Amino acid sequence: MRAPLLPEGTVVSQATGVLSPAKSGGGLILRLTGDDAPADGRLREFHVLPSRVLERLESVHASSPNDPVEVTGALTVFAGRNWLLPVHVEREEALATRDVPTEVPEIPEGPTDAGDDESVADIVADLESAVSTLRRGIRERPDDEMSADVADDLVLVSRRGRISRDKAGAWILLLDADSHHGAEDRLILLPSKVLNELVRKTRQTGPGQPMLISGTVQHYRGRRFLLPSGWRVPRERENLSR
Repeated sequence: MRAPLLPEGTVVSQATGVLSPAKSGGGLILRLTGDDAPADGRLREFHVLPSRVLERLESVHASSPNDPVEVTGALTVFAGRNWLLPVHVEREEALATRDVPTEVPEIPEGPTDAGDDESVADIVADLESAVSTLRRGIRERPDDEMSADVADDLVLVSRRGRISRDKAGAWILLLDADSHHGAEDRLILLPSKVLNELVRKTRQTGPGQPMLISGTVQHYRGRRFLLPSGWRVPRERENLSR
């Protein structure tokens, strides 16, 4: 049985889980395991939202499908599911084994830096046992400069646009300022409670109605996505006459 949905806006902090491919629509599902899973044994899983972090997760899953990962991110709710926008992901990697000398080197008499009657070999052995695994962040990337139009988490505030549905069934937003561009400039709307409101409003009034929408932009496989956080219908003012 599945655990109850968590409210939208819930922050998942360093939760441990395993990844599996989604049955439909592509992408990955994160299933919580260990102490982070529900204590009553029910299943809690999140569909991972498109982002550059998801691209890296797919690469990690392809190379090590059974390795657990540690995820931090925020949850949304849509269509009876919890969706996760990851902001940081780590996994444990075993350090490469090194040959530790078994012979204790002779230390000359006099002041040494070993201290507290510990030999150099003892210190090396202690360090090797204390650092047996390495936590590596998955989101790290080379220090390259990214312009604002391609950076993840770019915030849009009250941008005017129109909502419609593409041939694949996805809900998209075409900003009025970008209406002269091609399909690559459309923003695919990500699942959330706000998207549910936008869908309901669009079905009432019909597609193509102007709206002012706010949210954060994500990038995945060369496409742009928007996680909407708010919207309103613009006030159309009549032209002033003298």
